[in-house]
Amino acid sequence: MDHISDTRKCMASLAIFKSLYDEKKDLYSVIASFAQQLIYDQKLRGFSLQEFCNKIKDVYGFNLPIAVVKSSLKRLKFLDAKNSYYSYQGTFKK
Repeated sequence: MDHISDTRKCMASLAIFKSLYDEKKDLYSVIASFAQQLIYDQKLRGFSLQEFCNKIKDVYGFNLPIAVVKSSLKRLKFLDAKNSYYSYQGTFKK
């Protein structure tokens, strides 16, 4: 399998980000879409807010403020939040 460089991953993420934004989705909805995909791809059952911000940076190359990520995660109805710790309330389907 080919390894995609970090630069190409970042460029692809930015292109997707722009297309979602152009569809008149607000910033928090766009980030929530990336967050949802990350949760599904990595099958995250639970995570802290800081941990998730780090994962977004590692995977997508976005260095986002914690407050922005927190507001975006509120849009994901399948997450349960307690004291900046999030739990996935669902199943991971194939």
